[in-house]
Amino acid sequence: MILQLAREYRAVLIACMTIVLGLPEVRVAHSSGLAPGSVGGTVQVVWGLKTFPVAGARLELKRISDQGGEYQATTDTTGRYTIDLPQGTYKMLLSWMGAECSEINRASFRLDPGAHLTFDFLVMQCPIIDRIIRKVPIEEEAKTSVRPQGTNPMNVPLTGQTEKYQEQLIPAERNRWPEIIVSFGKYDNRVDEIRYFPLHQLLINPFNIPDPPIPLSLPVTITVDRYTLRASSVILDKKKMVFKASGEVSLSDGTLTTNAETVTLSFSGGEPKIEISP
Repeated sequence: MILQLAREYRAVLIACMTIVLGLPEVRVAHSSGLAPGSVGGTVQVVWGLKTFPVAGARLELKRISDQGGEYQATTDTTGRYTIDLPQGTYKMLLSWMGAECSEINRASFRLDPGAHLTFDFLVMQCPIIDRIIRKVPIEEEAKTSVRPQGTNPMNVPLTGQTEKYQEQLIPAERNRWPEIIVSFGKYDNRVDEIRYFPLHQLLINPFNIPDPPIPLSLPVTITVDRYTLRASSVILDKKKMVFKASGEVSLSDGTLTTNAETVTLSFSGGEPKIEISP
């Protein structure tokens, strides 16, 4: 009787093992089910005729697509930083010890699952910073050059400006263009266009050397989504909402950087559209 029960138990055990081995493999999925992405790059300061890495600069990123959290990274001794992030749309702020212009904003950008974006920053020691927040749409301002005081902050004539680091925020317009941030030293705000100029370093020549070398300047910089556009001159057609950059132009899409003579930035269906002239 005992031998018969043992044989029956063994048969049942073998049958159970056969059923279990025949089941499909089960894996435990991650909560999001999506691979994380990352953002990295360098921070360099323009000094004289060269650029140098900035160590200890802090990058702050805030996910605004779903209020998913805040993240931070710090540059190492070579000025490099990197941080892993979940997918989403982020705002980005660079903080460093650079007198008054110690905070540099980057336009919001979208990070897809598994994407790896590179955002490099150029900074300069400067005494004054002035952020400009646009309060009226570009096309409305283009209709007339007369606006009540305070409606448009960019109302100082070019001849009356002191060169300083400035940021202009152009808020996103749904299905027209995403958020745009332009940084520059001076501007010429005309009826139908805005001309942006780079921020030049103060030329110090204590020994009165004839024709001293021209120091590097901080180029006009446009950030929009994953794109970073730098140039010596940028003109914005306010009616068409088209930027035209010229003079030592560099364009990065977050993965590759291209140098060109001119680059035109326009928008179609709310997305950036790039045209490059080599």
